[in-house]
Amino acid sequence: MAVATTPRPPPGIADLVVAEMALPAIGGDWKAALRARSASAHEVLLRHPWATGLTGTRINVGPAMLRYIDATVGCLRAAGFSLPQADRAWNALDGHRYGFTLQELNFPRNRPHTSLRHNSSCRASQPRSIRT
Repeated sequence: MAVATTPRPPPGIADLVVAEMALPAIGGDWKAALRARSASAHEVLLRHPWATGLTGTRINVGPAMLRYIDATVGCLRAAGFSLPQADRAWNALDGHRYGFTLQELNFPRNRPHTSLRHNSSCRASQPRSIRT
């Protein structure tokens, strides 16, 4: 019996998405630079929701991802972070951003037709305390 497999994305496709993300400036206000970097990446991933899982794995890192990592670590090092601190910091930032982006993409808060409050088939099964 053959096992169906999910087709693999073409090599380099995630790197094209990463190339759309703003690089942080090295030197200056590192917090503002990393905030802008995260906001840019979040917006790009919302435009390309299929890419969030691919860019988060860092498998087959391409030139755009290498530039992105280099600029991020450079920004943190210029701010006084040691190399191990910079590594932990950018991984924590990216982990938070990927999780936040996935939650925003998959949570039905702005979709009234799927919301528990507006879905009559689910409404009856809600506890009385939240059926307002």
